[in-house]
This record gives sequence, C-alpha cells and structure tokens, in this order.
Amino acid sequence: MEEQDSSKVENKPELIKDTEKLFYYLQNNLTQEAKNTIWQFLSLIKNNYPISNRKKEWNILLQNLQEVIYDFENDLSVNSEMKLYGLQHNSSDLESHEHHEREQ
Repeated sequence: MEEQDSSKVENKPELIKDTEKLFYYLQNNLTQEAKNTIWQFLSLIKNNYPISNRKKEWNILLQNLQEVIYDFENDLSVNSEMKLYGLQHNSSDLESHEHHEREQ
C-alpha cells in the first residue's frame, strides 16, 4: 500500500505541462539551439513519462529544466547552455536505463 502511495506522489504529469508553458512563455529569451534541445527534451519526456517506473527522476529533470529556462531569462545563456546539455545527457541515460529494464 505504501508503494502505491509513493508512486502517486511521484506521478506529476503537470510538471510536463508547466514546463511547456514556461518554454512557450519565455522562448524569446532562448537561443535557437536551446529551443531545439528543449523541444527534443520535452518530446522525450512526453514519450517516456507515462510508462516510466522512474517518474521521480523525470520530475527532477523537469524541475531542473525549468530552472535552466529561467536562467536564460536572466541572461545566463552560456551557463544555461552547459546545464541544458547536461540535462539532455541525463535524460538520454534515463531513457536507456528504462528501455533496458523493460527488455528484461
């Protein structure tokens, strides 16, 4: 019973919608490369989140992505680009781990 409760707490699909809204609202502050990377990141999450057993990790990545988008707004684009690449790498790793777990 406790496992089910914790999975409900971890399931936060509204984070995806909130991140998309933030992206659309602040996209004028983003470089074209950042826009492309964020869009790919959001697409990856949309495809994986509903079937994921690691929603907590996806939630953390989404929260970090929101912070990076805000960094672009605050004109910290060089640092933000670096963080964005790190998030992209982490999301790809997470997707690979989940894919591997599903195959077993």
